[in-house]
Amino acid sequence: MEWDMNTPWYRPTRVNHVVKGAEFGWRNGSGKWPDYYADSLPAAVNIGPGSPTGVTFGYGAKFPAKYQDAFYICDWSYGKLYAVHLDENGASYRGSFEEFVTGAPLPLTDILVHPQDGALYFAVGGRRTQSALYRVTYSGKDPVTPSTSPSDPEAEKARELRTSLEFFQRPGAPQVGINLAWKNLNNRDRFLRSAARHCPGTPAHLQVALPPQPRIRFPAPIGRLPRSGTGRLPRPPGIGPHQSANPDLFNTPEHSNPEIRPRAPIGNAACLFPGMYSTWGTR
Repeated sequence: MEWDMNTPWYRPTRVNHVVKGAEFGWRNGSGKWPDYYADSLPAAVNIGPGSPTGVTFGYGAKFPAKYQDAFYICDWSYGKLYAVHLDENGASYRGSFEEFVTGAPLPLTDILVHPQDGALYFAVGGRRTQSALYRVTYSGKDPVTPSTSPSDPEAEKARELRTSLEFFQRPGAPQVGINLAWKNLNNRDRFLRSAARHCPGTPAHLQVALPPQPRIRFPAPIGRLPRSGTGRLPRPPGIGPHQSANPDLFNTPEHSNPEIRPRAPIGNAACLFPGMYSTWGTR
């Protein structure tokens, strides 16, 4: 929110790719998660201060291909219509944005593309301001034929893998889904790791020892917590309620990697403080 600006927990108005099981760390006040949390997902585009209202894609607009593929977002406070240009990025998207239409005042409320004339329409008004309807058309020389932007084959495979993992995010998932999830808990793509983390396992699956790869050690416990009935991570045999299941967790050479080191303490905390961790992990 606006009053959070210049605080450590401020997060700008942003565009998120909302996938199944996604967590973007929305909390009140200082409880907001930064997007580098391992169990959170990053924004596709960070915009900045604003009051977002209507959104639409440019599909069907008689615009050049770049603007047919754009994602349009309205900002009521600052009187700006942004065109967001998304690029394939593994199993998700990243992008950039530009100011497409601006005005002062221009309190945009909603937007759409008319399928008959291919024009972009947006409305303004609200809070006792003057209402109006605007029509945006293209009059340049670039072709306005329907866009046929090619897809990146590797990114397409990553998205197909994500949707496959999402299919197994249900009780009673077959063993093939569990195996696929474990295989991708250490995937470098954050969206694939997130999709794998939300796949439930069997009771036998919950009792297995944590795998040796440090990148897997953290996502696995937090992925299992919401699905384990009580929300507690089962301890391996012989491990007491205040003992660590992984005493070497802080000592492995791989933890010199700064991306991995912040994850280790929370992965260990699941066994150190199971009651406290289950409350945090199931919010």
